Amino acid sequence: MKTFCERMSELLAMAAETLWSRQVVCQGCGDRSGADEDYLCVRCADRLKEIESASENRCLTCGNPAEAKCICKNIPHVTAARYSYYYQKPVSGIIQHLKYSGVTCMAEWMAERMYETLLREDWLEDVHAIVPVPMPPKRQREREYNQAELLAEALAKATNLPMLKLLERTGETPRQVRLSGRERRENVKNAFRAVTDAKGLTILLVDDVRTTGATIDACAQALLKAGAGEVLALTFAAVSRPVEEKNE
Repeated sequence: MKTFCERMSELLAMAAETLWSRQVVCQGCGDRSGADEDYLCVRCADRLKEIESASENRCLTCGNPAEAKCICKNIPHVTAARYSYYYQKPVSGIIQHLKYSGVTCMAEWMAERMYETLLREDWLEDVHAIVPVPMPPKRQREREYNQAELLAEALAKATNLPMLKLLERTGETPRQVRLSGRERRENVKNAFRAVTDAKGLTILLVDDVRTTGATIDACAQALLKAGAGEVLALTFAAVSRPVEEKNE
């Protein structure tokens, strides 16, 4: 049987290995040659600047650049939607590490970028509460956390706004990854409900990534049914072609 000192030594070694791997492994591309204090290698850090969401010449409702496909028809219950980055590398890697590899320390870093987007949009004076998109219960038990909730908690701290768990899933739904836009909308139809009254509140709905907009619109619809005045949506990333790729 191992002594207490031997067991503690092993635990400390494991903790050091975990912390070291998160420091030196780039969360964007997985490069092990080194990462800065933002968990990214130099190449990925530079790339982030190139894929920031458009601030001009974009749709004022869905936030997509003028040269990209507008998705307003997919989010009729959302007053306006914004995102910090296009869903491309290294952003896709950052999100995947958060969701599937347990690198939850990235949530606070991601929320800082989302907070900058909020300041740019000047939404803070209008918002009463931040609400995360809920996960199916079984999936959350397996993962042990909801990445949208982690982002919402970090944003709540940065903005001094309350984070309210106003929504819940009505049941389990298949994963959206391999579904078409129409299938996604059918998959989340009536999949959410409000757990309490939201009368008169302007809600900031938060999630990690927006694809077709089906999920955020289904959530917004449930919040409006509960009496919310309007719903604004903010995600770390969105699937939308940047201007330069659209013209290639």
